[in-house]
Amino acid sequence: MVFLWIILTNPDYRVIFDAVLKGVGVTVRVTLISYTIAVVLGLIIAVVLLSTIYPARKASEVATPAIDPANDRPFDVRLREQESVIEASGLFGPVTVRRYPYSATYTAERYARLLNTYSAVRSLPPETRRGFLARVQELVEQFGGMVETRYVAVLFLAPGLGPRPASPGDRQCACPLV
Repeated sequence: MVFLWIILTNPDYRVIFDAVLKGVGVTVRVTLISYTIAVVLGLIIAVVLLSTIYPARKASEVATPAIDPANDRPFDVRLREQESVIEASGLFGPVTVRRYPYSATYTAERYARLLNTYSAVRSLPPETRRGFLARVQELVEQFGGMVETRYVAVLFLAPGLGPRPASPGDRQCACPLV
């Protein structure tokens, strides 16, 4: 406390103290202004990005069930259903499900050509299909010209419930291999 009183009453120290206070005040103001600008710029960037990404995401969510009606149920539900069918057949033992995720990147043209192989798209009237594929190409070009599609290859493994062969070389199959 005495130290502070000496600084405030001594003219030499007072000059230094005033300069420090002014410097701190300037620093605080500059920091607050910089922080405010950074927050505002961050919000602007977020709004711009969300306004371009969100419609594309929503468009894919809306279009996907129209292209593949099987997508109306969650992927895990469909896998469990398939697993149940295999187990319920009585021909197999416990089922092991393995997933192998991968992705593919397509240009706008290649992605439209891929969609054109889907039966739901192929079944559209020709004029509707051409318009749909042209619009898809436009959207892909509008959002960077490339589409990354994620896939999951699923393998169902289940041992057969028939008589076991005596040795690995003595394998017989109930159905001929084609």
